[in-house]
Amino acid sequence: MESALIGIGYLVLGALMDGMGSSVGMATYAAVPLLACLLWLPVLFRGARVTTEFKKPADQKAS
Repeated sequence: MESALIGIGYLVLGALMDGMGSSVGMATYAAVPLLACLLWLPVLFRGARVTTEFKKPADQKAS
C-alpha cells in the first residue's frame, strides 16, 4: 500500500511540475505535509491522543 501511495505521489508531483513549472509545482507538493503538520499542532498542545479504542458509557456493563 505504501509503495502505491508513493507512486501516486510521484505522478501528482510530475503533473504539478508540468503544469506550474518545477519550483512552483514542488512548492505546492511540499505544502501538503506542511499543512498536515500545522493542523496537527492544536492536537499536540491540547494533549489529546488519537485512539481506535471505544469506551462504553459508565452506565453500561462490560460484556
